[in-house]
Amino acid sequence: MAQSKKNFEGSIQFSFEVSGGGEEMEMAKAFMPTGYLFRIKGENVRMTMQGGMMAAMMGDIVVNATKAQTYMINDAAKSAMMMPKDESKAADPSDKYEVQDGTDSKNIAGLACKHYIVKTKEGELVGEYWMTDELQVKVPKSKTAGNILTQGNNFGVKGFPLRVLMNQQGMQITMEAKELKAEKLSSDLFEIPKGYSVSDFNPAMFQMGGDE
Repeated sequence: MAQSKKNFEGSIQFSFEVSGGGEEMEMAKAFMPTGYLFRIKGENVRMTMQGGMMAAMMGDIVVNATKAQTYMINDAAKSAMMMPKDESKAADPSDKYEVQDGTDSKNIAGLACKHYIVKTKEGELVGEYWMTDELQVKVPKSKTAGNILTQGNNFGVKGFPLRVLMNQQGMQITMEAKELKAEKLSSDLFEIPKGYSVSDFNPAMFQMGGDE
């Protein structure tokens, strides 16, 4: 990892696993990915979901920090949808959460990671994070594609996440970096290709029923 100590450029492959949630969540799991591929160049990020029905529906999510734009690109349909800008301000994580040092520090994808446990002020487990300071990445400001990469930071945990365990709606979600590849990436990866149709984001296209 020649680029470990400077701004990383290249790809990071994550696995994605979901367990629990009961019978009512089994259908939702069919939509969920089995992995994520992040390609990073400066503050530009392209996130590709792998496996699951949602991956085919959504395509890739791209943060183009140079243009201050976030969009979804569907290469199969030769289309792109512009995502609305998030104008909300981040809340102070110390108001609602507490961060504890964990005991399960380990090496992940060849890099040393420190273990953190995040709980609510009432003691409920929110998630566990294995963060490294050996990988320097310019984290995107966009919450749309950057949420997975910045979630630990949102709670006040420092570093770059290589393993994340989250509890959401009775499910346990686990992501872990399996491969890091430092390489030069083309800036074209973060642009909308010529000839693609461009529209505004329409959340109704991705609703699976209900209110969310």
